[in-house]
Amino acid sequence: TPALVTSLGLAGFAQAQTPRASQDLTGAYGAFSEAALQSAAFDAFGEGFRDETPLGQALDYFKFGVNVKAEYNDNIFLTNAGEIDDVIIRVSVPLELSNSPDAENQWSLKYVPNFNFYADNSDQDGVDHFVNAGYKRIFQKTSVDFGVGYAKTQGADRFASGSIEKTGLTTNLGLSHQLTGKSKLDLDLTALSDEFVSNSLSDRERYNARLNWQYQVTGKISVGPYIAYEHATTDGSFNPTQDAISFGARGNYQALQKTTLIGYLGAEYRKFDGDGLEDKTSPTFEFGA
Repeated sequence: TPALVTSLGLAGFAQAQTPRASQDLTGAYGAFSEAALQSAAFDAFGEGFRDETPLGQALDYFKFGVNVKAEYNDNIFLTNAGEIDDVIIRVSVPLELSNSPDAENQWSLKYVPNFNFYADNSDQDGVDHFVNAGYKRIFQKTSVDFGVGYAKTQGADRFASGSIEKTGLTTNLGLSHQLTGKSKLDLDLTALSDEFVSNSLSDRERYNARLNWQYQVTGKISVGPYIAYEHATTDGSFNPTQDAISFGARGNYQALQKTTLIGYLGAEYRKFDGDGLEDKTSPTFEFGA
């Protein structure tokens, strides 16, 4: 049963790396520039505070913020009958260490705890943890982007009624090479795994590869074909191994100065390694920004 979710959020983000104030994607109502942080530090420490101090150097790489959201959900356990509604207060505190996004060697380490408070079902209160680390190297015509992620979460799942707990691990490697002035080649490799606390749920792993060629048609639009492969395994004798190959087209549109819209549209052939399961062909699509 679909859940009706409405929410109001308030977010703020602070950094001391550039004069521009960075903001949370959900919208920032308060942000602090480098000058504001320096002014506050001067008020606290007097003339002894300077950029070359260890505190000043640390602030060059440190970002922090808070995101508070009130959410109403009419079916918090995603059940087909006997729905239970509640009001949930979610508080996330992003903490990040990273260097300049313009550096040839870019690195970042981010930890975000999400605190969830239920008004009527306090037994569902808990903390979700997200940790991500990334490294990117930019060469003359090639960029290499590597990232790893860890997530420990709990909550409802549309495939299993009730609340579940799971640990997720992700690893991704992206390679981009500029072939000519208007064309480039992108390769994305991803590995994902989900481990559930409950023995009644099966752990799963997925491995993906996607190769894409892009041609810049205009100053803001790029299009080109792609081909992708996926291998998925699930624990348990009743869960088949799956292999899928897909192909289609990808398009990019530079909507704003810092925002690009991305879309994939294609078809997929999926083969199941199990008795009584038929292979299937289906359309696929993916959109992002």
